[in-house]
Amino acid sequence: MNRQKYWPMDWSMFWNLLWIENQKNLKRKLLWVELILLVVFVILVFSFLYTTIHGTPDSVTITDADLAKIPQLISWPGSLAFSLRFAAGSKLLLIIFVGAVTASEYTWRTYQLWLSRGVPRPLLLVTKFISLYLPILIVVTGALIGGGLISAIFSLRINGDLYLE
Repeated sequence: MNRQKYWPMDWSMFWNLLWIENQKNLKRKLLWVELILLVVFVILVFSFLYTTIHGTPDSVTITDADLAKIPQLISWPGSLAFSLRFAAGSKLLLIIFVGAVTASEYTWRTYQLWLSRGVPRPLLLVTKFISLYLPILIVVTGALIGGGLISAIFSLRINGDLYLE
């Protein structure tokens, strides 16, 4: 069986298709709205935990053991891992984004367009799959940067220094 007939790998076609798909994904407003929502949520949680350290209302009881763990969560280096946990928990945002991308492909008829232009189906599916990595990386990096910046401020206020080692 001639493998070339079923999988003609044209690398220039692959890179051009990947470039076009990435440009299309990065121009979607949904990606940037989700990123902003996640970063704001991370900043709010870190701020809430910081205010918890400095005084809780009488109606709220927090054990001393939990109160001792909070500074480790919101100051460097522990806060960076805590920020990445928020990014890992943002699976629902990524599912919504991938669903919106997939649904719009059918209404825009881009699958039909690419296939009628001679793009092999396996190459198209692999490219669509790979093009979703960049938005996922942007969301994870956004949560890390947002949490890292706000926790840098809190680290300076709590510890007086950023532990960069």
